[in-house]
Amino acid sequence: MKKAKVLPLLISAVAVVLVAVIVILIVYIKPFNSNKAPVDSIIKNIKSEKTGKTYEKFEINFNIDLECENPYDPDEIEVNGIFTYPNGKKAVVPAFYIVPMKYTYEKTSLTYNALSYYPNGDPHWCIRFAGMQKGNYSFTIQVKTKDMDYKYEQTQRFELSESKSKGFLEISEDNPLYFQNSADGSLFYGTGSNIAWVRPPFTKDPEHMSYDYFIGQQKKNGINLTRVWLCHWAWLEWMPNSKDNTTASYAGLGRYNQCVSSAMDKIFTMLEDADIRMILTLDDNNEQFENSDGYDTWKYNPYNAANGGPAESLTDYWRNEKVREYYKKRLRYIVARWGYSTSLASINLWNDMTTPTEDIVDYLEELHDYTEEISEDWRPLLFASNFTSDANDVLDYYTQTGGGEGADKPRVIQECGYPNSMDNFKQSLRNTVWNEMFSNTACTMIWSHDDVDESDSWDVFTSINEFSKDLYLHKYEYVTEYEEVENAGSALQANYSSSGQGYKTVTVHALGDVASWAQKATKNEFEIYDTDNDMMLAGIAPKLYGTNAGVLNFRNNPTFIVDCMNGGEMVVNIAGVGGGTNTVTATKDGKKIKEIKIVGKVPSDQKYFTIPLEPGINEITLSNEGNDWLEVKAYYFKFNLDSNNSVAVRRLISEKQQLALIQNTRNGEVYTDVFGGKVAVATDVKVPFYELADGRYKVQVYNTETREYITSEEVDISGGEYIIDIPEVSHIVAAKITRID
Repeated sequence: MKKAKVLPLLISAVAVVLVAVIVILIVYIKPFNSNKAPVDSIIKNIKSEKTGKTYEKFEINFNIDLECENPYDPDEIEVNGIFTYPNGKKAVVPAFYIVPMKYTYEKTSLTYNALSYYPNGDPHWCIRFAGMQKGNYSFTIQVKTKDMDYKYEQTQRFELSESKSKGFLEISEDNPLYFQNSADGSLFYGTGSNIAWVRPPFTKDPEHMSYDYFIGQQKKNGINLTRVWLCHWAWLEWMPNSKDNTTASYAGLGRYNQCVSSAMDKIFTMLEDADIRMILTLDDNNEQFENSDGYDTWKYNPYNAANGGPAESLTDYWRNEKVREYYKKRLRYIVARWGYSTSLASINLWNDMTTPTEDIVDYLEELHDYTEEISEDWRPLLFASNFTSDANDVLDYYTQTGGGEGADKPRVIQECGYPNSMDNFKQSLRNTVWNEMFSNTACTMIWSHDDVDESDSWDVFTSINEFSKDLYLHKYEYVTEYEEVENAGSALQANYSSSGQGYKTVTVHALGDVASWAQKATKNEFEIYDTDNDMMLAGIAPKLYGTNAGVLNFRNNPTFIVDCMNGGEMVVNIAGVGGGTNTVTATKDGKKIKEIKIVGKVPSDQKYFTIPLEPGINEITLSNEGNDWLEVKAYYFKFNLDSNNSVAVRRLISEKQQLALIQNTRNGEVYTDVFGGKVAVATDVKVPFYELADGRYKVQVYNTETREYITSEEVDISGGEYIIDIPEVSHIVAAKITRID
């Protein structure tokens, strides 16, 4: 009998233990196993289309029933879309939190002004994705917090049909000096104008003060590239100013301005409609770290420790791990919100910054790798910065400097040189962008949009895009050559409408990587050749500082090494001087060769400081021997030719195609206004092409001013040589000979 009573007691004891275990599991383990919780308790109101098109925005909107202090912080709540492609490939696409806003005005400006927006819907979560394959897709939604991991288990399906989109921008594998479109593998040669902002006083005409207008102008003229600043009065992340209620849309570190974001949404929509690519710039140069009371300075920078940020100083900023973590979060938000767009060509950190330290290079490399990590599953996304020198090693393409002989990545000129007067703007712009194209540059843009608009120069970019449509720069290696008209007997020949000394000019501006005030030049030696294009020079200071203790520490006098076979001139364009004494001096081989003293404003007869150049190598050092500062707007170099002819030819040569840029150098602002030359038209120009394999070719000669083909015909070529006859060259003509396979 005793044995019979033991079994029920044992069963009861076991039951009690089991109940206790279950209670413990419910109380302590359930929060860490919450991915088994009902979906409706976490993810609600999922809305998405069932169909779409490749390379176009596929959007999913939904709510998450969780309270969080900062929904922009992925450390607090991380939301992703898990997409499965038709071929089975999977991609993780970051989601983002959105507060829909609408701009009060009809036209779009990129501004944080809280008074210019009003709510346009309820806050919610969003995933934006662009699929590269046609066919059937599926997605799930994943939500992670510190303690919980939810996954939307019910698979949603949708189908994408093929669109006409050319796809995302990527670097060509066949010739990595150029870009191509990912969908059809066609060449992308980029050119256009920066539209960094459209606010006064930078945009002079009030009627044009909108992105609608400037993107419209680019669309109308078939322009394909621009650069927009998500910074400097349109920051995504900044501190509010308690004295100015227009800044109330900012909330500090790790919180992203929804007014600016909404405006950027519309800008992307307009760019997509216009088939224009954008380089998105995320930070301005030194202004964000200047020690002054300005709203665009370190005082209001959210990374500043005084504002609760992690960095005590600029030096600390570049090496601080917390700074890097927060910057990655911002990058994640940017890629999540706009990474779907084929118009987003690249992310560009830091405009016009100085030569990088080891900490800066490490910082850029880490951010580059992170950007690639969050985008590589579902789209190519390029990453660069306007830093020079060693930064080029860790970026996807060169900006401004780099990209010479032996380069292994594209070179993008984001801000090419500009003329002194609007009267010659269009001609100077044409000269610069076409010469850059024929120097193995992948993209060329001008600063700024307003100058292009004021001079009505939009069609200069149109001509490049028209000419480049059937080029093979991205498929073959092209060798560059430079040639000038020589004496009688040369195969390259031309006549001129007037006599006189022939010469070529090169214009040099400071790149802007050295601040316009109170910063020492990072370089002091510069080589200039007659084969150079007009250029933006890295490392040179815009000012010549004098001998006074207040400016002496910024002094680093430049030396120009000028290879001038037939002699010529160097001209320093003096734009302004400080109120003290200023004496600009030129020395050669340690010997003073010229000097002028400037008192007060620069008089018209001292605007240009001319230095003679002898045949051969000239080493010219410039200095200010006064006690104040002297600002240089530009340096001009004149290279004499050995005849009155001034036709120059730049060539790009490959096995498939030969290109030639034929330029009459006796024309243009510098030729006439700086050096006093008389414009002359080149006639009966004969341009030879060499080493052509026997076969049939298409020969085209294009007038860059009229945007018309002077010649377009198919010819049979044998013997390796062919000569193009051009009746007249007033400025620039481009030619191409393409083998027909």
